[in-house]
Amino acid sequence: MVGGAGVIFVSLEKQVLTYYIVLNELCSNNVAEYHALIIGLQMASEMGIIEMEVNGDSKLIINQLLNIYEVKKEDLVPFLLAGATPTQTFRECDSESYPEERK
Repeated sequence: MVGGAGVIFVSLEKQVLTYYIVLNELCSNNVAEYHALIIGLQMASEMGIIEMEVNGDSKLIINQLLNIYEVKKEDLVPFLLAGATPTQTFRECDSESYPEERK
C-alpha cells in the first residue's frame, strides 16, 4: 500500500489546479503532509510564483513551519528544513492551517 498527498493551487482569478502525488513509501500522515508542502513549494517556484499563501489541514505542520511549534519527532526535522528552505525564495509566503473536512 502506498500513500498520497494533494496540492491545490488557486490563482487570484480563482482558477484551480489540482495535483495528487503518489508516495511510493508507507509513511505517517505528517510525513505525507510534509511531502505535499515541499512538492507544492517546488512546483510554485518552478511556475514563477513569487507571492503565495500556504494553507494546510495539519495545524502541526503549519505551526512547525512558522516556528510556533517545536519539532519533537526527530524524523520530521529533515522535512521541516526541506519545507522551510523554499519559502525563503518567495517575496511573500504566508501560512495558515484550516481544519480538514471529514466525510
